[in-house]
This record gives sequence, C-alpha cells and structure tokens, in this order.
Amino acid sequence: MELRHVSPDDWQLYRLVRRRALGEDPQAFTSTLAQWSGKGDTEQRWRSLLEKQNVLNLIAMLDGRPVGTASGIPGDSPSSITIVAMWVAPEARGKGIARKLIAAVESWAGNGGASSVRLSVMSDNTSAIGFYEKLGFAFDADAQRLRSNDARRELAMTKPIGRRD
Repeated sequence: MELRHVSPDDWQLYRLVRRRALGEDPQAFTSTLAQWSGKGDTEQRWRSLLEKQNVLNLIAMLDGRPVGTASGIPGDSPSSITIVAMWVAPEARGKGIARKLIAAVESWAGNGGASSVRLSVMSDNTSAIGFYEKLGFAFDADAQRLRSNDARRELAMTKPIGRRD
C-alpha cells in the first residue's frame, strides 16, 4: 500500500476515487455524486480543488489502484486541522489503510503546528465511530449538528495530537 500526495496534475486519479466514494457510500458525505457530475465534472473544478493552499490531499494506492482518500484542511482555529473526504473502498477495508491515511494527516497537521485533528461522522455509522474511538477520537459535545437535507445527525469528533519537531 502506498499513500500518494495528490497534486492538480493528479486530478483524473483523484476524480476516479472521489466519484467512486460518492457513488458507493453517499450516506457518508455531505457532497453528492450529482454535484460532481455533468456540468460539475470539469477538469478545472477538479484541479481547483487540488490547488488549494494549506491542504493535504491523499490517495491510498493498493496494487496500483486507488482504494482510499483523505484530506486535511484548516480547521476552525489555527491549531486545528479537519479531516474530510475520508473513504476506503470496501475491498480494501480491514487492511490498515484508513489508519495510515489518518496517521498521515495527523503527522502533516502536527508538523504544521496543529494541536488537534477533527472529523465528522454520521450518528448511525457505528463502525466508523468505533474505529475513530480506537484511534483516540472523542465526541465534541458542543459540535453536534444536523446534516443539511437529512434527518440523521452528523457528529464531530476530535483528537489531540503532539507537534512533530
């Protein structure tokens, strides 16, 4: 398994894995495949997404195929990074890929001076919640919110991290 830092030149590879994630597990994301299809599916839009400053975009490769993704973006405060677009393909689950994606974002965040990482998970995604708890994430009591256009709750979880000097 290889983790690849994605650049704008990798837009087609990122597009492939991100559209697959949105298509196979739509309940896990606030973005939809429809938003990234048709008129929303342009090279410039994908490149723009990958050109953002102070953002880490990763793809997990297994046997030469993209099977996972995660991104780190600036959080609500200068000391926080938010993990978004976290996904691992069903055939690649249970191989430690999600753990490695999260560890890579944590390392990047710590090197940048962040003291915590945060992510959101749907309240009915008990397997993801259990996994995140095993990695040291805990619920933010004050950060529970409703996902737009959905009756299910999206819950925020945070994990403190140390600086990597």
